[in-house]
Amino acid sequence: AVRASKLALTSAADPQHALDDRINPLRRSVTSSIISIVTQAEKILKKMKANPQDWRIESLKSVAEANNAAFRQPGGSHVIFRHNNGAKLSVPAHRPIKPFYIKKFVRLIEHGVSE
Repeated sequence: AVRASKLALTSAADPQHALDDRINPLRRSVTSSIISIVTQAEKILKKMKANPQDWRIESLKSVAEANNAAFRQPGGSHVIFRHNNGAKLSVPAHRPIKPFYIKKFVRLIEHGVSE
C-alpha cells in the first residue's frame, strides 16, 4: 500500500501539488487555531480596557502569550511580564487583580510602556 501510494505520487502530473493537498488541511487547522487564540486575546484586552476590575492572572498570561510578551513567576506571589522592547511589569497574582495593575498591563501590551 505504501509502495502504491509512492508510485501514484511520483506518477502524478504535479507531485508537489499532490503533497501540498495533503499538508494544507493541517496547515489551515494550525493557522485557524493561532488566529482564534489571537482574536480571543484581543477581545480580552478590549474588555480589560473597558472594565479593569475583577481580572485573574490567567487572563493576563493568555493575553501576554498571544502578544509575544514573556512572563515568569519565579515562585513568589508576583508574575513578571516583559514586552519585546524590554519594558517589564510586576503584577501580584492575588485575586482579583487591582484595576491599577490591569491598566498598566494594557499599556505594556499595547504600547510597550511599563509606567
